[in-house]
Amino acid sequence: MPTSRPGLLLLLRGLGSLLALSGLALVAGSIRLSEAELPQLYLFAGLTLVLGGALLLLRRLEALALYALMMLLAGAWALIEPGIDGWRLLPGLVLWLTLGLLLLPFNRLLGHHLERTEEPR
Repeated sequence: MPTSRPGLLLLLRGLGSLLALSGLALVAGSIRLSEAELPQLYLFAGLTLVLGGALLLLRRLEALALYALMMLLAGAWALIEPGIDGWRLLPGLVLWLTLGLLLLPFNRLLGHHLERTEEPR
């Protein structure tokens, strides 16, 4: 069985906290901008980041699946809103893809954690 790495777990907690806090900021900003009748993608993304950050703090593998779903929806929104125009697509995709790349190393760490916590049958 693989051993736990305290440094990676600390990094996982830090990233989970960062996602949750940035999600709260995104929710607060989208509520303020809701008066301008802008698309509610940012409210949905903020709530997803808060939930995903909380799941990361709990070391749950569902956090990565939830983030992948949010990335797919944000990507679809980025294609629908400005159309297929490379430079106008960047703001809608770069942030989400960068955060997704930061989450990739934790896929294996969370998988190992789940293997250790499962009860034998």
